[in-house]
Amino acid sequence: MREGTVIKEGTYQAVYRSIPTYKNIFEKCNLKLIKTETNWPYNLLQLGCESMKKWQKIIPKPLQVIPIVGRLAYWGLRLCNPWIIRIPAVFNSTFPELTNHFFLLRADNNYA
Repeated sequence: MREGTVIKEGTYQAVYRSIPTYKNIFEKCNLKLIKTETNWPYNLLQLGCESMKKWQKIIPKPLQVIPIVGRLAYWGLRLCNPWIIRIPAVFNSTFPELTNHFFLLRADNNYA
């Protein structure tokens, strides 16, 4: 998540947290955040998934042609990466909503 925490319940259960939320959890566990890296393959996949969901909401079902649009989205993401991942930032957009990161942590030596 870009902000806060979201809990999904039901068939697929998950907890999504923002980077600041994770930093807070790490501090409470006496872990020092050394480095954060974006998981670009996940974010690219999420960009495609969220784009398809938006397409399905906007376009009437008979005109969706999901097999064609899905393939175009897939190949567009594959062939236009890394440029396509920069487009949301150009428009100051928080898209995709879900992002994924890797954290490098170190135990805090000041732990009493």
